[in-house]
Amino acid sequence: MNYKKVLFLSLLLVLASCMHIMAETIIIDNRSDDFVSTGSWNTGTSPGYQVTNYLWIESVTGSETACAAWFPTFESAGSYEVAVWYVDGTKRSTDVKFTVNHSGGSSIVYVDQTTNGSEWVVLGTYDFPATGGSVEVSNLSSVSGGKVV
Repeated sequence: MNYKKVLFLSLLLVLASCMHIMAETIIIDNRSDDFVSTGSWNTGTSPGYQVTNYLWIESVTGSETACAAWFPTFESAGSYEVAVWYVDGTKRSTDVKFTVNHSGGSSIVYVDQTTNGSEWVVLGTYDFPATGGSVEVSNLSSVSGGKVV
């Protein structure tokens, strides 16, 4: 029998194990013990968020000034789909940098947050250890002043 595992991380992020039936779903949002951030993130409550609220910060060029990370713990090592949720809105960044740290190393995925807001956006499927993997988002961008959610 095939199973699918998912992890959801919210600035919100989702990871799902790859198969047809969902066996493990993990949602980690900005209020979780498995979430950390650096920098001066703002709290948002515009309609379309998951759970209680969300965090956002302005994008910068040059050097990163803020980062947020999710550290999932799985029942077992395996292949998981990773997805993020961000609120639909104006002035979003077009090249939000997510770094997925998985069993095979690190993969960078850029997301245009001007599209597909208030829905799950898949970053890809990766092999993760039961513990020790993470997903990070940065406010470093090619254009300053956009919102990273």
